[in-house]
Amino acid sequence: MSEQFDRGNWGRTDRYSVPLRLSRWFAVFPILVGGACAPSPAADPFLVSRLEFYDRVETIVATPVSLPEGVDAPDSVLTWFENLIEDALRQAGFTVVPVQTYVDIWNRINQEAGGFFDPFTGQRDEARYEAGVSELFDELRERFSPDAILYPEMWIVEAPTSGGHARWDGATQPVGTSAVSAVLALSLATVLQDMDGAELYSNAWGLEVLEVYNRSLRVFVPVPSEDLFADQERNTTAITKALGHLIDQSTTDTGTVPAAH
Repeated sequence: MSEQFDRGNWGRTDRYSVPLRLSRWFAVFPILVGGACAPSPAADPFLVSRLEFYDRVETIVATPVSLPEGVDAPDSVLTWFENLIEDALRQAGFTVVPVQTYVDIWNRINQEAGGFFDPFTGQRDEARYEAGVSELFDELRERFSPDAILYPEMWIVEAPTSGGHARWDGATQPVGTSAVSAVLALSLATVLQDMDGAELYSNAWGLEVLEVYNRSLRVFVPVPSEDLFADQERNTTAITKALGHLIDQSTTDTGTVPAAH
């Protein structure tokens, strides 16, 4: 396997530096600091009864797609994912607070606080940060009365291989050889929490492999960044499958994913 991706707990990042899933709860649940786990496809991704879910959830806050460290994607591609997720939720009948609204509120809070990182040590001031996150959620509640918040997350996972194909999280993709038992791949997870942090829905679907076999070099090499997310059908399938029963897949208007440059 290629050495581009560090094994173990991959850090998470997003292009807006907004609060990510679990980071909101570090001060309350320190056991989670070691890193979140990637969800997997579930026969029933609802963590409460469906009757309770649809009775409770009408308005959903959408957050930016977060990436594992070591994986890059142009803003235009991530925005395409976010727009499709928002559109799918709306078509399913939910009221959606857009990603950009979430980002704008957080950016204003961050600016008013003078930032959350010590300019001398570079360390985050956890008390100020947690106060900022609380202010973010308070404003979301006051302005939009949301019932839940959706975290779309891309994760690096090990994909078992057989017959020259990787098979993971519902997806299948050729890797060019049968000589290995697993390769690194990318999955899209969708985790929905209520506004107090309790999970309501968790599901995932495979996106694409991150490394393929180079026959001339006889080694696995990383898929170039510009080639990731180029398969619109795979991208759309991952979104609709990860959202699963939250949406009516037959009404999802996919549009066209921008090319990576």
